[in-house]
Amino acid sequence: MIERVKTVGQWLSLYLAIVSFSIIVVINSTFIYKIFIRQSHLNKIVGLNQSELMSDYNNLLDYFNYPWINKVKMILPSSYNGMQHYHDVKQLVQFNYGCFLILGFIAIMFICQLTKQKELWKLVRPFQMAITVPFLSVFLLFFNFDHYFILFHELVFRNNDWIFNPKLDPIILALPENFFMICFLMVFCLIEMFFLVGIYFGKREIKRSK
Repeated sequence: MIERVKTVGQWLSLYLAIVSFSIIVVINSTFIYKIFIRQSHLNKIVGLNQSELMSDYNNLLDYFNYPWINKVKMILPSSYNGMQHYHDVKQLVQFNYGCFLILGFIAIMFICQLTKQKELWKLVRPFQMAITVPFLSVFLLFFNFDHYFILFHELVFRNNDWIFNPKLDPIILALPENFFMICFLMVFCLIEMFFLVGIYFGKREIKRSK
């Protein structure tokens, strides 16, 4: 019984660590926003040039990423409710980092164990089954992203501070829903990539054992 609980914990940690790490990578991939600025002509919409937009974006990320930064410094003005929402997002980002430190350690130890015992082939079937989940998620998001985006906020946040007024919080113009949709898609693509890598090494081990 204990061994079974341990195994379930290892697999669950591996899946969640992949999701958590994918989120961290996308959050810190500032090139995504840089490309989005050019493609969406945000400088004309927001009234800031590209370097100013990137500066605000990087400062916002610094606030989210580093626990010791307790104030957002941006060119764009922010309301009290807007600042509260930034604080709520910061707590989520920090929580994700904490989860990754714990789950990532368990996942790495699990992968090392499978590698040492030449049992990477065990990744193949579970990852083949799990790979359909991001695919279905992308399919649902693509056709009704607005609904799921609002639902996500309603579930995660216990207030309405995330409902921005563009006049008081022009950041909503600098970070529109389309940008978040791209970020979500990138997260799902990364998750798929990790599953494919696991399947590849698992199958390679099977071939070597024959």
